[in-house]
Amino acid sequence: MLFGRAILPLTPIWEPEKAIVLAYRLVADRLRREEGCEDLPVDEALRHFDWLNHQSLSREIRRFVSDAGLTRDLREMKDWEVCDLVRVAIKTRAVVCLRKSDKAGKPVDATTEQRHLVRNIDKQTRGHLNFSGRQYKLVVDVDLGKVSGRNSYEVARRDEALRVLDGLAKEAGTAGDLGALLVQASAKLTPDWRPPSQPDGLILLRRIRQSNAPVKDTGPAITPSQVKALLERAWIGIVVVDNFGRPWHGDVQLRLASGEDRACSTDDNGEIHLDRIRPGAVEAVLPKLDHDAYQKA
Repeated sequence: MLFGRAILPLTPIWEPEKAIVLAYRLVADRLRREEGCEDLPVDEALRHFDWLNHQSLSREIRRFVSDAGLTRDLREMKDWEVCDLVRVAIKTRAVVCLRKSDKAGKPVDATTEQRHLVRNIDKQTRGHLNFSGRQYKLVVDVDLGKVSGRNSYEVARRDEALRVLDGLAKEAGTAGDLGALLVQASAKLTPDWRPPSQPDGLILLRRIRQSNAPVKDTGPAITPSQVKALLERAWIGIVVVDNFGRPWHGDVQLRLASGEDRACSTDDNGEIHLDRIRPGAVEAVLPKLDHDAYQKA
């Protein structure tokens, strides 16, 4: 069975045929698809986790909690609090307990299949995927960090990716080889994601447009007082999420580098944006959550 990021073995790793693991929900989708795994009931998952907890493997449990993005305050938590957090995640299905299914057939290696599809599309298009005057590149989720010239591309949202691939398929004719390949790629696109979540499927990258405007003479060097004035126009953006990576909406108390205390509220995306502030460290204080209420969340 696959082991690695956001996966916690609940049985000895030297017995892979009997392996039972906890996995972050997106990783669990891949285990079902590629490893032929099946879900265990919540009560059984809790029993297996409690057995692991009794083995005094707090270090492994903390590593899993960090990799799965269940909390950002792990260093301040006691071991029993970390274990309670995992139990809540099991009950809410933020993490899933799986084991190898005896009834499963030969697992499908989705990554290999997706790479083969991307190579065929690149071969048909000679590496030039262009639509409406923009250049695009199709990659597999696990290959995103290996893309040559990655800084020249930005990730296109799924709705844009669908529009581009469907448009290219119509131009190529869905009855042709390329059109059929692009239709397959559309069906394998990853849902939109944000950390700590991970992409799960094909990703369409959009090449960033470069400005062709000539560089203008910037004039003489600016003075120290002008530099200070520019620095005082600094800005900051903050994103607040809950223990499961979902945007958190509520009040936040900020202490700016100038010493000023400022009360703010996050928007529906969990974001705060401040302009024209003095550069330096900004301290954010969130209201303390009631532990019992959190347990029931």
